[in-house]
Amino acid sequence: MRVAVMAAVWLLGVTSAEAQIRIVPRERLDSVANPATVGKGRVLFSEGRMANVDIPIVEFGTLNEDSEPWSRTIEWTNRGNEPLVVTRVTTGCNCVRVEHSVQPVRVGAKGWIKVTFDPKGRVGGVVQRVWIYTNLSAKTPTAVLELHGRVLSSKTNDDYPKAMGDLRLSAESVTIVEGRASLACKNAGGRALRIAADVMLSSPGVVLRTEPAVLPPGAEGVLIVEYKSRTTEEVRLYVGGLELPPRMRKLEVVSVK
Repeated sequence: MRVAVMAAVWLLGVTSAEAQIRIVPRERLDSVANPATVGKGRVLFSEGRMANVDIPIVEFGTLNEDSEPWSRTIEWTNRGNEPLVVTRVTTGCNCVRVEHSVQPVRVGAKGWIKVTFDPKGRVGGVVQRVWIYTNLSAKTPTAVLELHGRVLSSKTNDDYPKAMGDLRLSAESVTIVEGRASLACKNAGGRALRIAADVMLSSPGVVLRTEPAVLPPGAEGVLIVEYKSRTTEEVRLYVGGLELPPRMRKLEVVSVK
């Protein structure tokens, strides 16, 4: 009897857990990575390396946040068997504007789209898609284009005087008040950073993290130090997650209040 009851409870637990899990269908995941288009191969772009399947990637490289908007006019060729007319173009962000040819493009002839990207407020890696609709379908795009690049913060290194390799901090030291301190920080390198206290070298009880938890290349965030101990001993704090020797990863804690 007891075994039966336990089995029933276990089954109820599984059922309850399953009810709380939302499974995303494989078809939906595939549609995000490889969006459906009509007239496959009918639009051939003059530039752009190919991403997954049929999506060409146009790269704008690296821009500063205060740079003027970047623009590129891209030609495309009608490789189908009937004239194409671009009816509308949509983007996933108001930072991307698109102009396009409006006249019918004969078979074998060329049309164009002009893509403009405004980097203001878009610090970090950029991946934006442009969906191009034609007379082939009002609901499904005929072609998809991806815009790739990186935007650097307009703040200079003067705003981050403390350098620990790729990690830059807004102060040379920290003062922990009521168990907490925070500094502005920036990832000045080319790879994502996940920062934590080096537990082998730091004082017991010191917690170090960033918000966001992972700093993408070029991104800014907040470095947070937490230390709840009431001891008057010197607090040692070594930053983990950096490919540097220990002496270059030490962050000075001047006092704990």
